[in-house]
Amino acid sequence: MTISGYGNNVIDVGENWPNFRTAIYRSETSNSDLLIELRDDQVTVTSFGYSDSRWPVQGIRWLDDATQGVKEIAVSASAGWEINLMPDAFLWTQQIDAGNAPQPEDFLLVSSQGLTFVGSQQHPSAEGIGDLMVYNACEGPCKEGNTNWVFQLDPDCSSVPAVFVREVGNPFFERISLSNSDLGEQPLEVTLRPYEWLQVLTHCQWSATPTTD
Repeated sequence: MTISGYGNNVIDVGENWPNFRTAIYRSETSNSDLLIELRDDQVTVTSFGYSDSRWPVQGIRWLDDATQGVKEIAVSASAGWEINLMPDAFLWTQQIDAGNAPQPEDFLLVSSQGLTFVGSQQHPSAEGIGDLMVYNACEGPCKEGNTNWVFQLDPDCSSVPAVFVREVGNPFFERISLSNSDLGEQPLEVTLRPYEWLQVLTHCQWSATPTTD
């Protein structure tokens, strides 16, 4: 399901909302100030988007159980925007149906560009803009051990990303502190154990490269 518009709008999501588990959002231009609120009876359940971004605002969010009572989407923007709502496993099925299977040593990275395989010799790195998530389980055969994810942010990125990790067996993402003080000069590095999830929330342009110990 795709919802699009220009400027501010409030959309009634109807009875189909519980079928959706992923939301990808995009603005058409930079400085769009795209902000999205998911509401239940006019109470904001969660919100995402960015104001004052030099890049087009875009990203991806899982729609977890806490959002299943949402009745409307409130959009605030100064330009055109689009929200794609998708059922569970849609992005994986989309890639497989298109003949894009993961190669040995590939990991899964999801962003506003959809699902990307990254880590193999064929796909050593990935690039994008905005929020992203990583599932740290590589396609076998692959090296065992922890994986160091290196994210190089655009030098003009002036804000520090929010970084969350979901450990195996934990249903929740936990925010982690960052050691880099100047991410415009130094890359963001996060070490993940096998089968952990990583979420990076940023409005900036980035590149991502995984290396397994």
